[in-house]
Amino acid sequence: MLAATLPIFSQSGLPAGADVSIHFWRTFDLGHSWAAGDVLARWSELYYTGYGAPSFAYTGGAFYALATVIGNVFGLNDVMRVKVAWALAVMLVIWGANHFAARRWGWAAGWVTAVALIFSPALYHTEALGRGSFGVILGFGGALAGLALLQDLARGLTRRVWPSAFCLGLMMLSHNLTAIQGAAIVGGWLLWATLFERAQSPSLGRAWLTFALGLGLSGVLWSPALLESNLTRLSQMTGDANLDFRNHFISLQRLLNPGQPFDARLINNPSQHQLGLPQLLLGVFALVGLILARRRWREVLPWLILSAASIFLVMPESRGLWERVTPLQQFLFPQRFLNPAAIGLALMGGFAISSIRIGRAKTILTLTALAACVGYGYFIGQARWRTDFPERAVVRGYFEYEQATGIYGGTSADEFLPPTVSLIPGATGFLMDSLVNGEPAQRINPYMLPVGTTVNVTGSDGTYFAFDIAADSAQTLEILQTYSPLWMAVLDGQPVPIYPSEPYGFTLMDIPAGTHRVRLDYPLSGAQMLGVLLTFISVGGIVALSGFGRAEKAKILAPTFTPSPSSRVTAMLAGILLVGGVAYLSGGFQTRSEVGQARAAQIQTDLYFEGGQQLLGYRLNELQPGLLWELLLYWESPAANSTVNSFVHVLGADGQIIAQQDKLDVAFPAPESGQYIADRYLLRFESPPPAQTGLRVGLWACDAEVNAYDCAARRDLGVYSSR
Repeated sequence: MLAATLPIFSQSGLPAGADVSIHFWRTFDLGHSWAAGDVLARWSELYYTGYGAPSFAYTGGAFYALATVIGNVFGLNDVMRVKVAWALAVMLVIWGANHFAARRWGWAAGWVTAVALIFSPALYHTEALGRGSFGVILGFGGALAGLALLQDLARGLTRRVWPSAFCLGLMMLSHNLTAIQGAAIVGGWLLWATLFERAQSPSLGRAWLTFALGLGLSGVLWSPALLESNLTRLSQMTGDANLDFRNHFISLQRLLNPGQPFDARLINNPSQHQLGLPQLLLGVFALVGLILARRRWREVLPWLILSAASIFLVMPESRGLWERVTPLQQFLFPQRFLNPAAIGLALMGGFAISSIRIGRAKTILTLTALAACVGYGYFIGQARWRTDFPERAVVRGYFEYEQATGIYGGTSADEFLPPTVSLIPGATGFLMDSLVNGEPAQRINPYMLPVGTTVNVTGSDGTYFAFDIAADSAQTLEILQTYSPLWMAVLDGQPVPIYPSEPYGFTLMDIPAGTHRVRLDYPLSGAQMLGVLLTFISVGGIVALSGFGRAEKAKILAPTFTPSPSSRVTAMLAGILLVGGVAYLSGGFQTRSEVGQARAAQIQTDLYFEGGQQLLGYRLNELQPGLLWELLLYWESPAANSTVNSFVHVLGADGQIIAQQDKLDVAFPAPESGQYIADRYLLRFESPPPAQTGLRVGLWACDAEVNAYDCAARRDLGVYSSR
């Protein structure tokens, strides 16, 4: 735990991952909703720069809740509360993996399993550091801890009911897609134990019931998420190439790649989509151990199946399955299945250690495996950090974030916004100012009010809006709040209909002449009430099951309790952590390319363009056999800090273009920064390209200072020298 959380607390700020800003502001948003009295946080009045949208009723927010509670209880600032919640999620993953494996195979297996998992490239780099997906870490922490406690429960430890159910509920509430994977892993193990481990599991029935009750705890989320998905744009995902699963497969060759070290000079180090060298070696070791101890195949086969199936779903060979099984496409990125693959490989590693007889050789191999996993994790898992997040976030900062990034509704895909929003509107100053100042939100559009109409807003928060209106004539009122059929409008105590405007999806209602009192409320929907009921029923069931048989003297079957390592072994482990920590803090696991070089490049080049931009090299990765390739260009700008436009052409044998991608406004680093960038292109072919192809890369700019879309005369920045 010390080794895995060292980067969290030794660095200032938060990682510069693509999703970190989203999670930081969603944590703030949840606190804002709670402060307004919306306990279930069903509607966020801050999305859309104040226009509002459905919120946590459709996507897991357990990490944001944990961070908010920690911040409120201990008085932590908004950055530190996220870091502490992240650290706790990491610890939960470690504890669950260690506890499950140690119960089965001893302390050495528990240590190796935990360290191999938490330092795997998928979790350590891609999720936590590379993307900043803290909810995924918490979700898998709940899955692993729930798995470990269910194993105890199945083997007779009857007091594990409520902790098991709580961890499973945490898994289900942390991240929607992680919940599906975690439930499949835990449910799959229970099924395996039912088929093959009945003799060692006298309380399997209680474990199954606890599993069901743990999943039921999340009814408050999953009931509306499943029954009301038509109230969001989830089914209207855009055709963005980045959200197309076909563009994110990873070849086996790349999965087996040992990985690249963090390059301190490279601004955007590429994601580490590998399985991990130590993890792979431990997996091979497990297969060898299985050959030597064939009678133990039932102990390792489920984790071998999990690893193999997950790896297959990551590879381009599984594309046909993805296209036929529609629910798979909701995962968007096949690389998400590297996480269950990491769990399977880590448990195989624990089994591998258990196949060695107790003695000095086992101790040496265990400590070597631990050192290799920690060192490898530090080697590939470092990242850049941001210090621009406010320690005390405010509503104005949230609005500025939305306006600067164009990210509304919590994700860049806007999938949780209402489907009636055809066009995202711009910000409205008076509405944002009222929310910033803590006043009742000024949601009435004054530009649609006829002469002689006066409106007085009497109150508002995330789930209601009230105002008085005096009108000389009947009119249609536009309320600058996103329409949803769940909003209920009342005029002078009588329900009245509302409907969406076009194209922005604001709320419209017809108002007769005269003086009226109007109120809009966002009550619990039928699906949300059903979810709350399921959660309460599950809580009651957990309480009852925890009490039932609590006084029984259950027959606890071995192996349940395992001896601890000797003090000498513990001291040796402490030495490994000390050396690794010092090396990490001193930058010993980093590399740094020289100016004019790119160590990350597969092919080194030395090409200069007219503006001084230098192409240092490139890397080519096959994403789909013969049809889709990823090209990473590594650029440096020693002469000038510039923003230019680029293109990549693949030429056939006859010189004709057979694949291409153009980009506008590629930003090159400032010369004084001493850094270089990785520039990613996707090259799609209609048919496998011929063996003889050419690659043409170019930069261009407009002759005049105009937008590139309106550029009348294009000026190519061709190569002028090569050294």
